[in-house]
Amino acid sequence: MNYILDTNIVLIYTRESPLTKLIDKDYDLFNEQNNLFISVVTVGELESIILQRNYGVKKIKILENILSKF
Repeated sequence: MNYILDTNIVLIYTRESPLTKLIDKDYDLFNEQNNLFISVVTVGELESIILQRNYGVKKIKILENILSKF
């Protein structure tokens, strides 16, 4: 399946919240059979959010790990 993820979904994964588990259960997005995409706008928004919210090293590493899968 092909999925285009928006900024909010990527941010949900950085929080590792119960919602993350629900999305994984329902959609299994990071299954190797799925093709994941994000737009250049999403990348820009994520970089802006990191700066505005002073993300710590842990959240930045989580985000980098997520983005490496695209």
